[in-house]
Amino acid sequence: MPQQILSGTIGGAFLVTLGYSILAAIFPEKKLRHTVFMVLAAFLTIVSFQLAYRLTYTTSPRFAGVTVAAQIGQCLLHTIVVMLSAICFLTEESGWA
Repeated sequence: MPQQILSGTIGGAFLVTLGYSILAAIFPEKKLRHTVFMVLAAFLTIVSFQLAYRLTYTTSPRFAGVTVAAQIGQCLLHTIVVMLSAICFLTEESGWA
C-alpha cells in the first residue's frame, strides 16, 4: 500500500506539473490560465472517482476483497493530490509564496 500511495502522489504531482506547463504554453494570460486550470482540476478529480468506483463492479480476481473504505481512501487521495497541487501552483503564480 505505501508504494501505491507514493507512486500515486509523485505521479499525480508530475501530471499536474505537466498539465500546467501545457496550459501556460497555450494560455499566456494568467487569469484565464488559472480559471482553466481550476476547472480542469475539479473535472479530472471527479472523473478519477470512477477508478475507485469500478472496483465495486469489476469481476477481475485482482481486485477481489477491495473494501468500500479502500475505495473511499483512493478518492480522498486523488482529491488531496489534485487540490494541493492546484493550491501550490496558484500560490506560486500569484506571488503569495
